[in-house]
This record gives sequence, structure tokens and C-alpha cells, in this order.
Amino acid sequence: MEIRNIEDIEQAHKFVSTHALPSGAFLQSQFWGEFQKKCGSPYWYFGAFEGDELKGVALVLKLSLPLGKSYLYCPKGPVVEDETKILKELLNKIKELATKERAIFLRFEPTFTNDYLKSIHDQLGVIITKEVQPKSTWVLDISKPGEELLAGMKQKTRYNIRLAEKKKTVVRTSDESKDVEFFFNLAQETAKRNGINTHPKEYYTKMIDLLSEHSAIKLYLAEYEGKTIAANLMLYFGDNVTYLHGGSNSDFRNLMAPYLLHWRAIQDAKKENYQTYDFGGVSPENDDAHKWSGISRFKRGFGGKQINSVGTFDFAYHQFWYKIYKIVRKFR
Repeated sequence: MEIRNIEDIEQAHKFVSTHALPSGAFLQSQFWGEFQKKCGSPYWYFGAFEGDELKGVALVLKLSLPLGKSYLYCPKGPVVEDETKILKELLNKIKELATKERAIFLRFEPTFTNDYLKSIHDQLGVIITKEVQPKSTWVLDISKPGEELLAGMKQKTRYNIRLAEKKKTVVRTSDESKDVEFFFNLAQETAKRNGINTHPKEYYTKMIDLLSEHSAIKLYLAEYEGKTIAANLMLYFGDNVTYLHGGSNSDFRNLMAPYLLHWRAIQDAKKENYQTYDFGGVSPENDDAHKWSGISRFKRGFGGKQINSVGTFDFAYHQFWYKIYKIVRKFR
């Protein structure tokens, strides 16, 4: 087994799309590393090889901390063929990188099922920590015929899609950064309404500028009487389409534009032979007190199933600085 830098990007992307869970697989793509680099985070793209055969992939980012410290982050990865042996090999390579870069810990999110949680915890001595990427996501199989997809939706979801169509809501798509302004304003309004944070506008502009070169991103914009009233940001990788962020104008909520945006994106993805549609993170089922309960009901209304990963882990290289980091985080 040899761990080395990946040179054949197409081989790596094919491996990741085949072996990772649909949710968040794009976070282990080379173009996501390039995007993070534009945002100020260096990255490394490691592969585990037996001869020329790829057995594992790890995109690793370096994130800055105060006092000149840093940590490494492997979002929704490593992605491996064998859950124990190859993971250990990749983690050893990342530990070498941590020594060189003076990182105090690694944060990673292996895309395993919950059945593997105890094994990874006991064998590797890792620390379970607060999730970064959602542990539970909602995914719809869109390989089915359109009529079957509609039949699998909640009655209210079907009704709201038809209502939006009846109200003559117009949907258009774009992969140009000039349309970020419409999306950002709506996303910001929605975030304030729901008490969550958004990235700066420049973050989305950089994302669209870079990922559009790979045909990996698209904005869906809903317009009514010439005004943009809702927008979704979609990301494309392998056989999967991911709903990344969205927003809507509450003054036009009776038009049900967000329902139509998703339905149009699903229809378009089917035409392009994508197999799964990832709605992103959801709250635990039947947890009405969860801050995501409202948006989770909306997502579940389209049909599909919940996919659970094992969550987020830390591998501490410097116990003293890691404890300081945890204490500071607790009071922020």
C-alpha cells in the first residue's frame, strides 16, 4: 500500500462518487479543494494505491487558528474501500502532514454507517465531536419515472408545486456570478428569519466562478412579475445533485416558489441522467423542537429516505493545545 498525491483527478472522482455516500461526496473532490484554496485554505489530495489501483481518497484542508496554530479537516472523508486498514494508512499519512504543518488535530467525517461507529472509536482512539457537516441527510432516488416521484410525495407538496405553476412562477437557471446578488439577498433574508448564519457574498461568487468551469454548479431562480422571489444553489458531482443553500422572499410565500424550484431541479437532473437528489441536512425524525424541524418537514415532503453517517471525529496530535482549543470553543 502506498499513499501518494493524486494525479489522475478523473480516477479519484470516479472512486469517490462510487464509494462515498451521496450526501457530501463533492466535498472530497479536487475542485472543492481548489475552491477552498481560493478562500484561503491550502489543501492536499491523497490517494491510497495498490499498484495503480485506487483504494482510498482523502482531501485534506488546513484551517487557521489563533496564536499561529492550525488544524486539518477532511470533510466527508476519507473515502475508502476497506473501512479499517486503508483508513489507518491514510490517517498515518495525514499525521505526517500534521507534523510538517504544525497542526494540533485532525477533524474528519468518514462516510461509514452507524454500524461502524464503535469499531472506529475503539480501534483508532478518536474523539467524537460536534458535527460540522450534517450527520443525517435526506436523499431522493430520482432514477424513477416522474409520475412515480410525484406519487411518492406528500399530498401537500404535490399541491404546492401545482399551485406555483398555476400562479405563473417562472424558473430560470444560471451559472454566472452576476446572479449571485439575487441569491445572496434571499439567502440572507431566510437565514435571519431562521436564526442561522450565511457565508459572505464573496464566498458564493468564488464558488460559482470556479465550479462553473467544471459544470458543477447551477443557480435556480424563481421569478414572479419580473422579481426574483426564491433561489437555490445546486451542486453536481458524480451521479448526485446536492441542494447546497437556498432562500426565499417571505412576502411571496403564498406562491410556493421553493417547491417549484426543487421540482424543476429534479426534472432537469433526471434529463441529465443523475441518479440521486440530496436535499442536505435534516433533523432527527419526530423532533419538533429541533431548529431544523420546519425545513426538514419541507424536504421530507418530496419523498426519499434519511441517510445517517457516523458523524464527526477529532484525532488530537497535541493534547495540551487541543484542550486549550476545546476550552476556548466552549466560551465562544
